[in-house]
Amino acid sequence: MNLFQLFNKLKEINLKDDLSRLEQADILLFCHDANRSITFNRKAYSPLIDSVRDKLEAAGLKCISIALPFSRLVSQIAHGDVIATNKSYLFFLIKNKINKKLKIKLFEKSDLYTEILRKTNARLIITIGAPDSLSIAAHTLGILNVELLHGIGYVEPQWGWQHKSFMNIPKAILSLDNISSEGFSPLLQKGVTIYTIPHPFLTRYLPKNKHLLPDEWLFSGLQLCKYRKVILVTLQWAYAGDHGEHVQFKNILDNGLFFPQIEEIIQNNHDVFWLFRLHPLQLRNPRYRRLIDYLENFVSRYSNCEWNQASHLPYPSVVMLCSGNIGMSSQSCYDAAAMGVTSLMLCPTVQPGNIHGNWFIDLVEDGYVTKALPNLDVINDWVDRIEPKQPRLSNLEDDAAWEDALQWMLRESGLNSKVQSHHE
Repeated sequence: MNLFQLFNKLKEINLKDDLSRLEQADILLFCHDANRSITFNRKAYSPLIDSVRDKLEAAGLKCISIALPFSRLVSQIAHGDVIATNKSYLFFLIKNKINKKLKIKLFEKSDLYTEILRKTNARLIITIGAPDSLSIAAHTLGILNVELLHGIGYVEPQWGWQHKSFMNIPKAILSLDNISSEGFSPLLQKGVTIYTIPHPFLTRYLPKNKHLLPDEWLFSGLQLCKYRKVILVTLQWAYAGDHGEHVQFKNILDNGLFFPQIEEIIQNNHDVFWLFRLHPLQLRNPRYRRLIDYLENFVSRYSNCEWNQASHLPYPSVVMLCSGNIGMSSQSCYDAAAMGVTSLMLCPTVQPGNIHGNWFIDLVEDGYVTKALPNLDVINDWVDRIEPKQPRLSNLEDDAAWEDALQWMLRESGLNSKVQSHHE
């Protein structure tokens, strides 16, 4: 990020900073706003990071959640009283850029993450989207850095990690499925350890656990039983084409949300109810306000559509009410399959022979995903035929896999003795 980009960024961020509140902890958990996609007790909640934090604290470990720059969902508005780092990160960044620009050591070389790790004396950090500088700081200080993958079904390493040095990437990966573990396996030769664990949030929706779900995570007010089918449309960022998003998706959708065939089907199928779910980035980031306005206006024209609860409730709570799910290229089709819901994926990039044609191949083979181009007759036929299936639980009931990963992390970080003393 150059200085010009940095000052443009300031237009959409606040300078909230809680670094003075840092205290000693065993484990630090880092993620960005996009990963705090739902609400719990009226606070922003990360289905992945906060579910893992619950497990770690139950083992007697002191945890602190830290927001990656430049996050807004921090402090008292986020679950776990998340530490903000915006102003500190900005100051560190500007000082280092001035040093580099002037080619003199006007300021002492400094790093935000090194300071955080030293202040907290943490032995383990768990990240979603670990920045290079955080991984470097952890390696340098001898602190175990574990990346928790934020999706399912990765068929190859992401974020260019296969081309980076070991110092620039986490030492270990917590993968949520076997496809992703295999996809990231090229990193094994760099010394990265990979553990496959059950999805820590989806396990809350196992039949044995559903009665523990809080009421605020459940739909209310809609009489969906009046309709022949309920179809979820899982919306996705990067298709708007006006914010420099991923080039392979840019300008595929004229409205940035869904194909016009969807509206045509809604007009002609009054006995089907449609739930539209915005992506967390679209929901949280002000720059997507026009897409929210578009969807709100769209839904207001049809009595058999809803978007608000469908966008704010946890994804499993929404999809488990549905007969089927329509998406573009979202990995959420794995979450849908876990709830016994099949998906129709319409993005041209995931069709066989195209750039992402190998995505979701296991779900296609198991009958949980159909790939098709946005043809009116094809979508109509799919909606007519689709019915809920047996949940594809995959590894969700493998409690031993989480325990194996946890014990490894505790041994590698040196925290195992603390946990043992907690249980004695």
